[in-house]
Amino acid sequence: MESQSLLASRPLLIAIKSSLERSKTTQNAFHSEARRILAILDTVPLKSVRLPKSAHAITGQIGHLPSEDEGREHPPLGDVTRHLPYLPWTRTEGDSSASSHLTQRAANANIIGPGALFPREDIFLGLTLIAPNTLCPSHHHPDAELCHPLMGGATWIIGGVARKLAPRDVIVSPPQAVHAIHTDHQPVLALFVRLLSPAETPPPDETPPRGAPRKHEPGHGVTARP
Repeated sequence: MESQSLLASRPLLIAIKSSLERSKTTQNAFHSEARRILAILDTVPLKSVRLPKSAHAITGQIGHLPSEDEGREHPPLGDVTRHLPYLPWTRTEGDSSASSHLTQRAANANIIGPGALFPREDIFLGLTLIAPNTLCPSHHHPDAELCHPLMGGATWIIGGVARKLAPRDVIVSPPQAVHAIHTDHQPVLALFVRLLSPAETPPPDETPPRGAPRKHEPGHGVTARP
């Protein structure tokens, strides 16, 4: 495997937009959210970034993801899949009591957004990769979050209601909605997107120190399932 990879925004954006357009859901909230997301993605500048191979332990799960070609006429990420080992995977946040071992069981790669590979202030888009038999405990965000499994499946619990999602499914967590994710026998790779509202005041537990800029993070903590 090469020590570096060159990720271009154009094929990535095409793959993400195509996957969202082919997704399926019964949620009315998705359609309005998706239109806004697609409109913003159309304005992301075309550029390339060179990425070193990630040292995060979660990359060990990439080879165990279900084949994206099984029964799929159009793979969700296409050629972009080869960049997965090079994305800037970082430990997730949310459960401050989680041990270092448990925080290695899930990670996010922030692709578009504040401080991400392709900087934007109005959207937070990235991938989350979660190991098998792992629970991302309950958390919430000030903005609505769209989640879309790309490879593998998992159960999303929003407001106490559980729903099993498979590739091509999509679900939207409303602003401030408490939600959690847990995997079964296989890892899951999912797309997450949040449209950011600069004027929105963070909830008390997310309020930054006086004078500090608002921090936009997916906030997925991780614990192992019993």
